[in-house]
Amino acid sequence: MVLVMSSVWASYDSYSDMERRISGDLTHALAATIEEKCDADWLSVDTIISFRNNLQMAELRERACLSLHVMDEGLPPKKLVGAIAGDTLHVSECLYANGYVACSAMNVWRMSDQRLSLFLSAMSLMWLLTMCYRRSSLFSLSVYHGRVGNGNTVASPQTINAEQRLVFSEEEQRFYNAHHAPIHFTPMQQQLMLMFLNAPRHELTKQEICAALWPKKDDPSETLYTLIKRIKPILETNHIKMECERGRSYRLDL
Repeated sequence: MVLVMSSVWASYDSYSDMERRISGDLTHALAATIEEKCDADWLSVDTIISFRNNLQMAELRERACLSLHVMDEGLPPKKLVGAIAGDTLHVSECLYANGYVACSAMNVWRMSDQRLSLFLSAMSLMWLLTMCYRRSSLFSLSVYHGRVGNGNTVASPQTINAEQRLVFSEEEQRFYNAHHAPIHFTPMQQQLMLMFLNAPRHELTKQEICAALWPKKDDPSETLYTLIKRIKPILETNHIKMECERGRSYRLDL
């Protein structure tokens, strides 16, 4: 919001500055014309040509005009609608003049320096896209760099669920759910989860699990069954199912 408001303010400030510059240029050109034609007839085409030649902004020369009027004492001249005018200057006796140019708001904006405004707008757009990306990522399940018990490296990032976000923080060595609340796995359960996330198709054989978790145990089958039984409810709470193939392999159904 701060970037958006800053962009709007910068655009308006540049626009107002350009309006002031145009009005100043018209006043300067009119003053120079009055000095040049102090003894000449004002009601001639040469007056307009001289006035336009005295303008410093080339964009104004083809559209700039002069307004001559007799001004009663104390009454200012009427301003032209839809035009930018310079100051009213005295020509002779009761004759006064204004330089003006018909210039739309779009033309003034185009002539102004909008680089700062465009830069801030681009920053606002980048911020908006970043926020949209972060929101959309709430519906993916990813895992950051970590290490499994056997030394294998977990891919980063690895999407394994399109509906529930489950993130493993390497720094904290902890899983988090979609609401950024920690999921309380036991150390053995967490080690098994990291193995699944690192495995092709998220599938592990019974032998692979036993060799990694209980390398010195002769027959860890019962221990494995107990581990699987206790981890299943936690996974199902996070919309992840574990399938068993006749006790030979296990796979996370994502």
